[in-house]
Amino acid sequence: RHTRYIGDWSSDVCSSDLEEDDWPPCMRKAVADLSAGVNVNHFGRLFLASMASTLALPQEACVDFFRGAPDFDEGTTTYQVGHVYQHGYTPSGCGKLKVNHNCPVLPGDDRLCDQPWLDHPLKYIRATQRRKHRQQQAEASQERKEEPSEQARV
Repeated sequence: RHTRYIGDWSSDVCSSDLEEDDWPPCMRKAVADLSAGVNVNHFGRLFLASMASTLALPQEACVDFFRGAPDFDEGTTTYQVGHVYQHGYTPSGCGKLKVNHNCPVLPGDDRLCDQPWLDHPLKYIRATQRRKHRQQQAEASQERKEEPSEQARV
């Protein structure tokens, strides 16, 4: 499944092959904080749920992100996550995450986040996916070069 960040073709994200290490630092930090029992602010929780929805993660997986929260309530969390999924909330960009203290990255911490064009977490995911795809292509090309051709073996 592909998800498009509205108004930006460059952040077309393929969620079918998404891995946790593709997630932007802000999303990984929110999940880690909640797992550790940290009380993530409302903006951070809404961001996490909207990212999970946009990335087509199952609702149950999203609810599981919140299980470690000090105020976790199964019914309330399931309802709120369902609301975010049903109404298609759009994840906030980097500027709003910084203003609301939900961006854990300082200049120099993450080379990708330091790029001037990176202004949205979905762009981070797309960039990591493109990098992995290019690496896979390069590795496949190298393997083909190392294999002797049919003509050489005959």
